[in-house]
Formats: sequence, structure tokens, C-alpha cells
Amino acid sequence: MFKIEKPYAAFNRLLNNLIPHAEKVIPKQQKNVTKGIRVENDPDFFKVFLLERGSANLCRLEDGLIISTVFSPYVIGLSFYPAAGVHYSIELGPYSCLYQLSRTRAQNLINKLGLQKEYINAVSYKMSLLYLRDSYILKNKSEDIVKNMLAHLMEFPEDFRANTSVLKFIEQRTTLSRSCIQRILLNLRDQDRVSIINARLVHIRNLFVPN
Repeated sequence: MFKIEKPYAAFNRLLNNLIPHAEKVIPKQQKNVTKGIRVENDPDFFKVFLLERGSANLCRLEDGLIISTVFSPYVIGLSFYPAAGVHYSIELGPYSCLYQLSRTRAQNLINKLGLQKEYINAVSYKMSLLYLRDSYILKNKSEDIVKNMLAHLMEFPEDFRANTSVLKFIEQRTTLSRSCIQRILLNLRDQDRVSIINARLVHIRNLFVPN
């Protein structure tokens, strides 16, 4: 499956230069558990969020569907602009650390510090991820959607997968019913194409090879 390489150097340089001008959102203490904490973006005051540590889910406001899961280092909100509206909230993963600053301030710093190349690389990467996500879920067959989501989860860090239910992961990111996902996962397991232990994804094999 096609994989998009994350521009770590660009994200790191953006965070290193912007964090000194930003304020920490949460946690206030370094070791606070942050899993499940949501951060709302004010539609009248667009912000850029800097994920220095951990992970975050970007959740669609209208139904809570997770449109993306991101890992540090990451910059959220670079593409916000006046009148665009706010379409998602940020749900933090465990032991994550998030900073914020106004979008106007961030843009001024990017121009002042010569970070335009990093900005373009970060935005291009994020747009590619959204395109890839659409290719995962805009399928005619439910089985294809589940297979793509399994391959997507397999690319995530091992510690994330070890603490993530496969069923819940797919259910939160698609419009498929729970029973439909369960049926497809069972069929894939019976075909020895997926290994799931204690609801956690361990291994996938030959997912996209015709039966």
C-alpha cells in the first residue's frame, strides 16, 4: 500500500521556532494523563496548535467521526483562514503535550523566520493524508474499507496499536455499522489474513490478494 513519508525535519523546525512564542494548553504538569481531553478551536480566534509530545485525534464536530490521528511532532491548524469555519475538535492521546498560538502570530513568525518551505511541506503532507484517507473509505465494498483501515492501523506506532481496539478504531473512523465490521473481521481471521489478540491488531497478511 502507498505510504506517505512524514517530513519530520519540517515539523521539528516549525515546532522549535514557534513553541517559544506559544502557550501550553495541557497538561499544566508534565506527567498529567491527557487521554480523552478535548480542545475546542474558537471560530472567532483561529489558532495554530503544536503537538510536542504524544498523539491526537481530529474529530469532526457534527458527529465525532475521527478524520485523522496525528503524532508528534505535528502542527494543527496551519490551513485555517478567516471565514473558513471550524470543522473539528482535538482529542488528545495519553501523556500528550499541546501548545497554541494565534494563527496570525504563527504566520508572522513563519515569514519573519524564513519558514515558508517548512510550512509548504507540512501543509502538502497534511493534504496528501486527507487524500489518502478518502481513498481508504470512499469504496463501494465494506470489505475494502475495513482492509484499508487495517493496513492504516498497522502503520501506526506499536504502542498505539497495543492500546487500541481494532473494532473501535474502524468504527470511529468510518460510517460502517459495528456488526458489519465484526463480520468482516471474523471472515478475515478465518482466512488467516489478520491476527487479532485481545482485540488488538497484531499482524496482517495478504489482505489485498484476491481469494
